Amino acid sequence: MSLYGAMLTGVSALDANSRALNITSSNIANVNTVGYKTSTGAFSTFLASTTQAGQVSPSGVHVSSVQNIAEQGQLTSTGSATDLAMSGNGFFVVSADPTAANPLYAYTRAGSFAPDADGFLRTGSSTPTAPCRRTEVR
Repeated sequence: MSLYGAMLTGVSALDANSRALNITSSNIANVNTVGYKTSTGAFSTFLASTTQAGQVSPSGVHVSSVQNIAEQGQLTSTGSATDLAMSGNGFFVVSADPTAANPLYAYTRAGSFAPDADGFLRTGSSTPTAPCRRTEVR
């Protein structure tokens, strides 16, 4: 391996550690954010290989963020009779129009619901395709 390849491996490791520190600092910054799920860093190693010309390509390290979206969050009381919480595994199934012939479903663990004029429960979130989702809890 050349000197450049050795330096590239070192830079790759420093970059991976910097990204892992960024994930950790994001977790610390959002420790009191309601509904925030922590992320963890998953490290991957790229091994050195030899090319056809006998050159050795440098090895390296990569880190990716893994979000723990299915992890149980802290349950808190809101005082609203229509707010729901799910303990354990599972998601609420929501749809922009549950009365449609082929409704499009989405999944959420956010349980802040409020009834609309038609008696459907609505989530407080908005999306570009549906300003406010009607909810059919299954």
